[in-house]
Amino acid sequence: MQKNVKTAFACWLRYTICAILAFFIYLSVSVITVGSFTDVIGYEARDSKTGETLYVYHYEDGEDTKAQEYKDKGIEIATLAIRNELAGTPKFFTVFISQLLALLMVVAFTHKRLWALGDSDANLVNFEHIEANKLRGLYIGLLAIIPNVISWLVVVASKLGIITDKVIYVFRLINYQLFSLVNLLFGETTISTVDVSWGAIVLCLLIFTVLPIICCVSYLLGFNRIRISEKLIYRKNDRG
Repeated sequence: MQKNVKTAFACWLRYTICAILAFFIYLSVSVITVGSFTDVIGYEARDSKTGETLYVYHYEDGEDTKAQEYKDKGIEIATLAIRNELAGTPKFFTVFISQLLALLMVVAFTHKRLWALGDSDANLVNFEHIEANKLRGLYIGLLAIIPNVISWLVVVASKLGIITDKVIYVFRLINYQLFSLVNLLFGETTISTVDVSWGAIVLCLLIFTVLPIICCVSYLLGFNRIRISEKLIYRKNDRG
């Protein structure tokens, strides 16, 4: 039991680190996508001293004559590029790539430890030191996800009016490993549980199945001495 709790805590810690890294992954992919899929359509002219917006200019409006007018008055202006909004295909691309990378990161951070544990247990079972328990990985995964489930219970308490309704932001951060699913259920800009349906809150429990499934599969692969990387390499060599 103690070793299971220790392993579960290590998995939860890695899972939490993945949430932090997933946030920066999304920011990085967003910057790349904005640069690749959006165009500069104009600029804002601002007073360089006060920062006040003097006027907004779009290239489709023709020649910019106001800039010279302000310069003639001795007003220095600073320009800020205006880009079209990131939406549609570019937005989908950003979310899809970011979520895929985040999910792969969770697998990478979790798989090795659980695979090694399964491999070690297989040896102990062979020498009859312990009895086989192929659900051990699932059990560890369920223990590891408990803190995140607590964050969901906080959302439930908020929805019931027991605590403040402004807890969605914290929930997003804690569970940012699967941010696309959270945004899909709660809405990307929602900040209050008042605006979230009970159906969405219940369905949100699905995100807590990901880590236990990864732990369970990784443990079983280790217990059966199956290495995915070797399978892929051998298959590639056979085709060659």
